[in-house]
Amino acid sequence: MKTQQIPIITPTATAIGTHWTAVVDALPEPLHDVLVVWPDELCADEETIDIAYRRQCGDWVLMGDEFRIEPSHWMPLPAAPEVQS
Repeated sequence: MKTQQIPIITPTATAIGTHWTAVVDALPEPLHDVLVVWPDELCADEETIDIAYRRQCGDWVLMGDEFRIEPSHWMPLPAAPEVQS
């Protein structure tokens, strides 16, 4: 049986747009912060949106606390707003 190779892409809004990408369709490069949607373990019918990244080994972890998650979708972080001086 042939396994499908999931593409790894640089997570920038200009590279893939500003839409959600299913993790079965494509993955961000490791160590790049992205927005993720993942099931809330406390409320079975709810999902949570957070900032996370993939480790080199492929595990997903929340930014700042190393809590492992299994997201269903991800999206690049938006660009920072321009500051007018």
